[in-house]
Amino acid sequence: MASPSQPPEQFLPTGLPSPPPSPRKRRRWLRDSDDSAGEMAIESYIYRSEPYRSSTASLPLPLPLREVVSRENLDLEDPGSAELLTQMEQVVLDHELDGQHTFRVLHLLKPGYPNGDGSVETLRLDIFESSGLTRSWSDVRNELQDLLRSHGFPHMEVEILDRERALMPSIFFISPGAASIQVYEETRADLIALLFDTLKDAWNAISVFEFGQTKENARPSVVVFVEPFASSDWQTLELTMKAILWPKLPQGFELAVEFIPSGITDLTGVSCVRTLSPHPVMGSSLGVVGQESSGTIGGFVELSVGGKTYQGILTNHHVVEPPEGKAFRKGFGFDGSGKGRPVAQYPSGEDHRETKTTIQEMLSRAVKTADFLKENLEMRVACGEDISPQLKFREQQAAANLRHWEKQAALIDELPIVLGEVLVTSGRLINAKKAIVDWAFIRMPSDKFPKCFNNLPPRNTQTLDQMPELSHPPIASDEGPVEAEGGYAQYFSSIVKGNRYFKLGRTTGITVGVCHGVETDINRERHGVFFDESGDEITLTKGCTRELVILAEAPRYIDHQTTFSASGDSGSILFDHDGFAAGLLYGELTGHFGPRSCAGAGLVTCMTDVLASIESKSAVPDEEGNMKLGTLTLKTPGS
Repeated sequence: MASPSQPPEQFLPTGLPSPPPSPRKRRRWLRDSDDSAGEMAIESYIYRSEPYRSSTASLPLPLPLREVVSRENLDLEDPGSAELLTQMEQVVLDHELDGQHTFRVLHLLKPGYPNGDGSVETLRLDIFESSGLTRSWSDVRNELQDLLRSHGFPHMEVEILDRERALMPSIFFISPGAASIQVYEETRADLIALLFDTLKDAWNAISVFEFGQTKENARPSVVVFVEPFASSDWQTLELTMKAILWPKLPQGFELAVEFIPSGITDLTGVSCVRTLSPHPVMGSSLGVVGQESSGTIGGFVELSVGGKTYQGILTNHHVVEPPEGKAFRKGFGFDGSGKGRPVAQYPSGEDHRETKTTIQEMLSRAVKTADFLKENLEMRVACGEDISPQLKFREQQAAANLRHWEKQAALIDELPIVLGEVLVTSGRLINAKKAIVDWAFIRMPSDKFPKCFNNLPPRNTQTLDQMPELSHPPIASDEGPVEAEGGYAQYFSSIVKGNRYFKLGRTTGITVGVCHGVETDINRERHGVFFDESGDEITLTKGCTRELVILAEAPRYIDHQTTFSASGDSGSILFDHDGFAAGLLYGELTGHFGPRSCAGAGLVTCMTDVLASIESKSAVPDEEGNMKLGTLTLKTPGS
């Protein structure tokens, strides 16, 4: 038996034998081969470990990719390409490729990923219905590229892909109490120290997840989120991590190690056309007057401090934090700290511009369509033709559509509107649990927005069918039950690992997710200065925070990772199945799983920690000099 300091024999590199019986084992042997040894970019390591993909590109982007058909230079459906297509088919025939196949010319994109714009055209040979025992494709790939060059396409890349077997991974939650969690908790300190020593600041997070193509075939894995193009000897790093894990593994239990590119996507404006309202609602866009920043109105709350009650909005500190820096990192307090308080607006400046542009484009189209149908109808009447009911209906619909966009144009011209001044915030706070606490209270004049309540979405909202236990009872007031489609949020609760939650965000709208069974360790070395609950500065040298993570629960008809949150959703409140406010979303952990850059998991602060911080930060002295804590409640029609 191997000693605790030496991993078992199956963890050590081996030669690549004849094709193994499963894609997973074949990838395992490729990872352990000489071809994957040595210093290389993470993209190269992933590519070299994939037996069902072969590309002429120097550094192929990680799968999956967004595929856009291209006919700019080579149209395979054009009769003029018949000779080339025949010759390409002959190459496939000569090499006796297994299964069915098809040729396509594509732009392969991964928006948001470095160099992911897909500017170079690629001839893709898709393989399907194969046995999975195909020999090396490099000769086929190179012959196809030589053929393209001889026909005047010297810059076109060639890729061969078995779409049914190539790994396009997702991460899925693990239930609390799983054996893999216990192993991770016992080894995490050593694993994190190894990552800091090996990768420095080129990694973002680490935890244990279910990792695989689908939930059904996923297996427990320690997943390390690394920066795109991070370079290391990944084979040796993986083996060293397994050597740390192995002594803690139960007999017969396997825990894989995976590296995936990750990062934070750039914040851009989004159109709010579908959610545009004359007044802010829960989940609306929020920004700071004069700044290029966007976040989410988490909810409408009341803050009671020193005998006074303030109505306002709950969101994140980093959403309203001025960009100029250090003076505001501790946050804003009732003691007068944090002069020059920001003023919030709805919607944010960048979202307002994007929405206005969209409305102008839609209005222009509506005008053209309505004018065309009206003129056509008038011409037919002048010629004495009978007007069909279908034509009349189309003209009426076009006129109604025009009126709709005229109203939207008038509404956007009345926006943005000022919401109020930032009154008190958490600052860049790390609490005693080594977790981020990030909140802000924006004071909102009560007479200006008297009907701003926390309306929950209707029970029959399609996304919420993933929470069949969801219950939104209407609240009671002095005038009896207050009816609302989904009821109103009334109470606070807390995040429980393994439970489902939903949120309403500015960017991704209503999404449902489940709280991961163990905290994720986030590398904070590059994230600047933080403060503890006493206001003292914390220097995180080789330090991490431990964060609750919410992973999207894909509907039954989707078998890959989906997004729970994205940039701009910060400030969203998470609600449990009772409609109680359980947590506050402040960030996202992004893994580049999908073709549209990434699937974002939510980083969340438990609402009990948010409330405790608010109580402390908003405390004021009474007449005798004793500190009285502030209290926060959700604003309801009966309050």
